[in-house]
Amino acid sequence: MAELRKELLDEAACAGTLADGVSHEDATAATVAVTTGFEVLGRYDSEWLSARTLTGFWRLLLPRLATQETLPLLDPSGPPRRRRPSPREGRTWNVRGGVAAPG
Repeated sequence: MAELRKELLDEAACAGTLADGVSHEDATAATVAVTTGFEVLGRYDSEWLSARTLTGFWRLLLPRLATQETLPLLDPSGPPRRRRPSPREGRTWNVRGGVAAPG
């Protein structure tokens, strides 16, 4: 996961969407450290992984990281969450001898 975060910051740096004066290395270190911390703390208290907490973090950080031209295009709350299928929705069934069984 940390590698993905670094790759996304690499892409932003290459695209010229990081704000002037932002050290790519510092932005990577801070983002990876904080999001990893959220993951660890979230194991014990789910509030650390709540939409409110994560949105607050990105509202704080994005204005420092992104160029003024890029900032209006960013949503600190992230993309809409996709609903996970229930265990039954994701299951396939096979019928053998007239009896339905998970496939």
